Amino acid sequence: MRLRLPLAILALLAVPALAQVAPVENPEDDGGRIVGGYAAPAGSVPWQAQLYKTSAFTDEQLKADGGFLGRQSAEERGHKCGGAYIGDGWILTAAHCVDGIENVMQSRAIRLGTQDLRRGGQTFAIERLIIHKDYHHDTSVHDIALVRVARSHAGQPPDPARVKPIRLIGSLPGDRALADNDRLLVTGWGLTKARSRDAKRFALDGTELKKSLVLLEVPLFALPRAACVAIPRYRASIDKGAICAGSNVPGKDSCNGDSGGPLVGIQQVGERRERVLVGLVSFGIGCALPGIPAIYTRVSEYLGWIETAKRAPAGTVSRL
Repeated sequence: MRLRLPLAILALLAVPALAQVAPVENPEDDGGRIVGGYAAPAGSVPWQAQLYKTSAFTDEQLKADGGFLGRQSAEERGHKCGGAYIGDGWILTAAHCVDGIENVMQSRAIRLGTQDLRRGGQTFAIERLIIHKDYHHDTSVHDIALVRVARSHAGQPPDPARVKPIRLIGSLPGDRALADNDRLLVTGWGLTKARSRDAKRFALDGTELKKSLVLLEVPLFALPRAACVAIPRYRASIDKGAICAGSNVPGKDSCNGDSGGPLVGIQQVGERRERVLVGLVSFGIGCALPGIPAIYTRVSEYLGWIETAKRAPAGTVSRL
């Protein structure tokens, strides 16, 4: 849905390179969604998290749909969703990425410190999971969940040289609220071609859908609420906890596999500009369809919920 911005704008959204990167896995959700993007500079998104599937696919699953999964790389198959690291072992993601998943704390894990699904990063077991109690799959309202990771599978905490938290918009008194036409940036490893609402295997151009193995980014704009209210499917979902965002050029959008990933903006803090987490990829109708923006969870509406959710007991899946 979005077009590439001029270099001057991209410079505003850039952060210093920190480390080389690399996650791994595949989404099965029909929610969030990067099409028309380009590779994020190495180490430029140190808060990007990956939620991936730990259990193997059966031969029957790999052969289903004409062998669609079987033709994917192991990294594509395993990848599930994105997320945003907010510090102290906590990751925000979309509720639809974890809701209703059998044995979710065992069948999903987190990877941090990587932008390439083929290598690098640290993998972590999930220590606790909190899903918003008012999340509804039918409308996608309150599409937010909080994950706390245990020590990595190697027994280490997140590497501070490669993993940096992103600050939440609204967490400092001087933060300016998100406004219509604000420039934003979304990142993820999701599907890379435009698809219709019901397409599961094929893009609009007739080719088989594929996910990106390197982290992609695409610039967007915050759109007026009316731009999404005008779409009947979106009307029940555009409450105060949602952001309508898209591009003014067709073919730029988030897509399946980007769900739960960070939508970031810029705040002026003193004399410097700082990236802040504005939203999480939630859902949309198809991907990169002309005139169809996407819906993102507005994190500023959930600052209180996040602090309360952090008190949930370890070793549990909670709904708060």
